[in-house]
Amino acid sequence: VHFTYVPLRNKESLGECVRGSQELVFKHTIRASEILEDSLVFPDREVYGLFYRLSGHAASNSQFYVTDSTRHFLRAALYFDSTSHPDSMKPVVDYMLCEMERMASGIRWLDTEKQ
Repeated sequence: VHFTYVPLRNKESLGECVRGSQELVFKHTIRASEILEDSLVFPDREVYGLFYRLSGHAASNSQFYVTDSTRHFLRAALYFDSTSHPDSMKPVVDYMLCEMERMASGIRWLDTEKQ
């Protein structure tokens, strides 16, 4: 799992991060047979974003980004250091998909936590 964290400077930097993240997901359109998108919304923790599930021969099977819209932006992508073989990789991909969903839904920004 590759993580990229960007501290946000302004609304423009948020837009750049979101667009960049979406571009990286949709570069897989050539090999992916399907890209499903789910919203991540946890207002109690100020966590908002999108989770992507990619199927087929895509190099990455799941990706997400989350942000609080003002200070933090975090992107994560699952990559395997091998050729993509969907049938043989299915058990690992399914397991990691669950782990990625758990990671995305468990994000907390330390500077916004209520003491």
